[in-house]
Amino acid sequence: MQKVEKGEYEKPEEAINILLFLENTRRYFQAIAASFRADLDLDLGGFIPEKDELFVAGDEELLFSAFSNLLLNAIEVSCPGDRIVVSLHTTEPRVWIRIFNPKAIPAHIRSRFGQKYITAGKADGTGLGVYSARSIVEAMDGTFSWESGREGTTVELSLC
Repeated sequence: MQKVEKGEYEKPEEAINILLFLENTRRYFQAIAASFRADLDLDLGGFIPEKDELFVAGDEELLFSAFSNLLLNAIEVSCPGDRIVVSLHTTEPRVWIRIFNPKAIPAHIRSRFGQKYITAGKADGTGLGVYSARSIVEAMDGTFSWESGREGTTVELSLC
């Protein structure tokens, strides 16, 4: 992460099968979501992880760190019965991934969401999760955006 922050990170040519990555990440976080009595769903747009392949370049360990931060945030603000959805679609050469949760980002931090040390609602929050996720995705030549309102919050990433 230090290399990412200092602008010294060089994107590796490691090919990550994003379909398997997302399926494995969903499995990992499924029990955590269940402990909050929330559902964690994955919509791969018709792709089947066991049969199809869709690759992005990057560092799988760093990418898992980014997704961990984003999914934990979504799970930790969820209420029983909430549905968190990770969805994927493609527009060559990019893969677009959205993480939706039905909670809005508090209005008082929206203008600073994703900046370092900005946090809300978690007593032990450091304000580094979204900042780290955004920094990692951008270091991998990806994009990071978000929108939040009454319907909930969607974080969208693109990778290639």
